[in-house]
Amino acid sequence: MSEKRLQKVEIAQTERMANMYECLTSTRRCYVIKILEETNSEAIPVRSLARQITAIEQGIQVEHATGKPYRSVYNTLVQTHLSVLDELDIVDYQADGKMVTEGEALNDALGLLQILSES
Repeated sequence: MSEKRLQKVEIAQTERMANMYECLTSTRRCYVIKILEETNSEAIPVRSLARQITAIEQGIQVEHATGKPYRSVYNTLVQTHLSVLDELDIVDYQADGKMVTEGEALNDALGLLQILSES
Protein backbone atom coordinates (compact mmCIF):
# COMPACT_ATOMS: atom_id res chain seq x y z
CA MET A 1 0.00 0.00 0.00
CA SER A 2 1.41 3.38 -0.92
CA GLU A 3 2.21 5.92 1.78
CA LYS A 4 -0.42 8.33 0.44
CA ARG A 5 -3.08 5.60 0.46
CA LEU A 6 -2.07 4.59 3.99
CA GLN A 7 -2.43 8.19 5.16
CA LYS A 8 -5.95 8.38 3.67
CA VAL A 9 -6.92 5.17 5.47
CA GLU A 10 -5.52 6.49 8.75
CA ILE A 11 -7.40 9.79 8.34
CA ALA A 12 -10.64 7.93 7.60
CA GLN A 13 -10.18 5.73 10.67
CA THR A 14 -9.44 8.77 12.84
CA GLU A 15 -12.54 10.56 11.55
CA ARG A 16 -14.65 7.44 12.15
CA MET A 17 -13.46 7.17 15.75
CA ALA A 18 -14.01 10.91 16.31
CA ASN A 19 -17.57 10.59 15.00
CA MET A 20 -18.15 7.54 17.19
CA TYR A 21 -16.77 9.36 20.24
CA GLU A 22 -19.08 12.32 19.56
CA CYS A 23 -22.00 9.93 19.15
CA LEU A 24 -21.30 8.42 22.57
CA THR A 25 -21.70 11.76 24.33
CA SER A 26 -25.43 10.98 24.41
CA THR A 27 -26.41 8.89 27.42
CA ARG A 28 -29.40 7.42 25.59
CA ARG A 29 -27.22 6.24 22.72
CA CYS A 30 -24.94 4.57 25.25
CA TYR A 31 -27.95 2.86 26.81
CA VAL A 32 -28.99 1.53 23.38
CA ILE A 33 -25.52 0.09 22.85
CA LYS A 34 -25.40 -1.56 26.28
CA ILE A 35 -28.92 -2.99 25.93
CA LEU A 36 -28.06 -4.46 22.51
CA GLU A 37 -24.94 -6.03 24.00
CA GLU A 38 -27.12 -7.76 26.59
CA THR A 39 -29.57 -9.13 23.99
CA ASN A 40 -26.93 -11.35 22.38
CA SER A 41 -27.51 -10.31 18.75
CA GLU A 42 -31.30 -10.57 18.89
CA ALA A 43 -33.49 -7.98 17.18
CA ILE A 44 -35.17 -5.69 19.68
CA PRO A 45 -38.28 -3.56 19.09
CA VAL A 46 -37.87 0.19 19.57
CA ARG A 47 -40.74 0.05 22.10
CA SER A 48 -38.76 -2.34 24.25
CA LEU A 49 -35.63 -0.17 24.03
CA ALA A 50 -37.68 2.89 25.00
CA ARG A 51 -39.22 1.11 27.98
CA GLN A 52 -35.85 -0.15 29.22
CA ILE A 53 -34.24 3.29 28.86
CA THR A 54 -37.20 4.98 30.55
CA ALA A 55 -36.94 2.52 33.45
CA ILE A 56 -33.23 3.26 33.83
CA GLU A 57 -33.72 7.03 33.69
CA GLN A 58 -36.71 7.03 36.05
CA GLY A 59 -35.36 4.37 38.42
CA ILE A 60 -38.47 2.24 38.02
CA GLN A 61 -39.40 -1.27 36.87
CA VAL A 62 -39.71 -1.74 33.10
CA GLU A 63 -43.41 -2.61 33.39
CA HIS A 64 -44.03 0.84 34.95
CA ALA A 65 -42.16 2.70 32.18
CA THR A 66 -45.15 4.32 30.50
CA GLY A 67 -46.75 7.68 29.92
CA LYS A 68 -45.01 10.92 29.07
CA PRO A 69 -41.45 9.82 30.02
CA TYR A 70 -41.79 6.72 27.82
CA ARG A 71 -43.17 8.73 24.88
CA SER A 72 -40.34 11.23 25.20
CA VAL A 73 -37.69 8.49 25.09
CA TYR A 74 -39.45 6.66 22.24
CA ASN A 75 -39.75 9.82 20.14
CA THR A 76 -36.12 10.87 20.59
CA LEU A 77 -34.94 7.35 19.75
CA VAL A 78 -36.96 7.31 16.53
CA GLN A 79 -36.36 10.92 15.52
CA THR A 80 -32.68 11.25 16.42
CA HIS A 81 -30.65 8.62 18.21
CA LEU A 82 -31.25 5.46 16.19
CA SER A 83 -30.51 7.12 12.85
CA VAL A 84 -27.21 8.48 14.22
CA LEU A 85 -26.23 5.04 15.50
CA ASP A 86 -27.32 3.49 12.18
CA GLU A 87 -25.22 5.95 10.14
CA LEU A 88 -22.14 4.89 12.10
CA ASP A 89 -23.10 1.20 11.63
CA ILE A 90 -23.25 0.72 15.39
CA VAL A 91 -26.82 -0.52 15.00
CA ASP A 92 -28.98 -1.63 12.12
CA TYR A 93 -32.24 0.26 12.47
CA GLN A 94 -35.21 -0.78 10.34
CA ALA A 95 -37.43 2.29 10.58
CA ASP A 96 -40.35 0.65 8.79
CA GLY A 97 -40.53 -2.26 11.24
CA LYS A 98 -39.20 -0.31 14.25
CA MET A 99 -36.62 -2.99 14.99
CA VAL A 100 -32.99 -2.62 16.02
CA THR A 101 -30.16 -5.12 15.72
CA GLU A 102 -26.46 -4.77 16.29
CA GLY A 103 -24.39 -3.27 13.50
CA GLU A 104 -20.89 -4.20 12.41
CA ALA A 105 -19.35 -1.42 14.54
CA LEU A 106 -21.15 -2.33 17.79
CA ASN A 107 -18.05 -3.96 19.27
CA ASP A 108 -15.96 -0.90 18.38
CA ALA A 109 -18.48 1.28 20.22
CA LEU A 110 -18.45 -1.08 23.21
CA GLY A 111 -14.66 -0.91 23.29
CA LEU A 112 -14.72 2.87 23.18
CA LEU A 113 -17.32 2.94 25.97
CA GLN A 114 -15.04 0.72 28.05
CA ILE A 115 -12.09 3.06 27.49
CA LEU A 116 -14.21 6.10 28.36
CA SER A 117 -15.52 4.48 31.55
CA GLU A 118 -11.99 3.74 32.71
CA SER A 119 -10.75 7.30 32.27
